[in-house]
Amino acid sequence: MPSSPNFMYDNLSSNVQAGAVLPPNCAGTKAGCSSGSGAPSDGTYPYVWNNDGYDASFGITSRIFLDQLTPSGEPVSSLEVPNSLQSQSGSDELVTSFSSKSELALHLSTDGRYLTFMGYVAPVNTVDVSNSNTPGAIDPTNPVGQSFYRAVARVDRDGHFRFTETNAYSGNNGRSAILNNRNDQDIFYTAGNAGNGSNPQMDFVT
Repeated sequence: MPSSPNFMYDNLSSNVQAGAVLPPNCAGTKAGCSSGSGAPSDGTYPYVWNNDGYDASFGITSRIFLDQLTPSGEPVSSLEVPNSLQSQSGSDELVTSFSSKSELALHLSTDGRYLTFMGYVAPVNTVDVSNSNTPGAIDPTNPVGQSFYRAVARVDRDGHFRFTETNAYSGNNGRSAILNNRNDQDIFYTAGNAGNGSNPQMDFVT
């Protein structure tokens, strides 16, 4: 059956404090902070997106759901990807960035046993993750002064998840991943974008 990624913004006013200086930790970067008097709106939908005019890197992480549909588009089931709002998630968590929707392309592994996609290793409702640096690939000219891993998620037919972290795509997003696991290779091929500053991008990632 076809699958489709879905996401949900939690619509909490506390997600952003009106007047907050953004991006997070921007004062510690070479790029500095946005001009003006701070974020114009709190986290209430839809006004939260007014903050994009103040902070060009603006986005908020949100939960991911994998929806299973019939060929005619009727819903069958929905599977929530492990995240920080689930007490059992521990360190195994993945989110998308709302409203940036460049990530979450879905692919089947080459043997057809796993579904794969990419996201961010960060708590739900965190600001500006999609333009953050990745650990070990820090661009000091990026105005977002925090770092989070990107990761590839693989899920089997029973809903069991496994995550593989990477510091690729620093400053931007990993968009797509496919697992080549024929002949026990277990190799991910990924695509994405990098950079949110003025420095050349890293040549080596892990």
